[in-house]
Amino acid sequence: MNQIPAGISSSPVPELNFWNDWKKSLPIVIETVTAVPIPVAAILGTVLLKLFLPNIPGWDLLQTIIMFFVLSKLMQATYKSLVPASRDRSELFPVNPEFKMIGAAIIVNMGTVFGCLFFIVPGIWFAMVHMMTQEIIVLEGCGIFEAMAKSRQIMSGNLWSIASYCALWPILISLGVLIALGIVAVIFYFGAGAILHGNAGNEMIKNMLVAVFTVVMLALGLTYKTLAVHAYVYLMHLSGQRTAIEQQLGDSSSIEMG
Repeated sequence: MNQIPAGISSSPVPELNFWNDWKKSLPIVIETVTAVPIPVAAILGTVLLKLFLPNIPGWDLLQTIIMFFVLSKLMQATYKSLVPASRDRSELFPVNPEFKMIGAAIIVNMGTVFGCLFFIVPGIWFAMVHMMTQEIIVLEGCGIFEAMAKSRQIMSGNLWSIASYCALWPILISLGVLIALGIVAVIFYFGAGAILHGNAGNEMIKNMLVAVFTVVMLALGLTYKTLAVHAYVYLMHLSGQRTAIEQQLGDSSSIEMG
């Protein structure tokens, strides 16, 4: 059970339950996608461009950069669903955190790769202790290194529970989805191959399948990202702290929770 910080009547995330929390993710993802149609359309555009112009490099990088603009809005929407008092208070949220998110992703990924050079385990540890960095940047307005330090602080002693909640279950589900898609893809490949002959036809089929896989995995990734916000709020309250937005909502009054 969370240690409820002063000024909060109850925690919006008293415990972490992967299946219950994941079921709540779809409406939040739909809300986010409809709220930021331009970045979403740009991501889908990169998928289509990669399908029709596969020999031009850089589509994956461009897709990743645009994705940060969607993720920041998704994190905010998830937080608003947990703390309804913040829903109509856009001024409480940091402005344009996406570039910090990109910088943090580069640093954390580099640290993870470097750590993996030393028998893998240090890299995994580095990635896990900095798992909350993006959420802290988006919801606390911290700088990159301050967010990384705060992530290490709140993740201390909670690595396994948060890793299973935010990483292990999503990986297992994704593997199941990939296997199911793989079976469908094999059937489609041989069926379409009977119609589209030659190298050009085979290449078109492969690119279509890659596009479908990409869209499905991106959608799944968005649902998983909502879980990280749940974990962030849970860990903050577990350590007896209030989030920055809760502090702004009022130190003396109880905060309405969902």
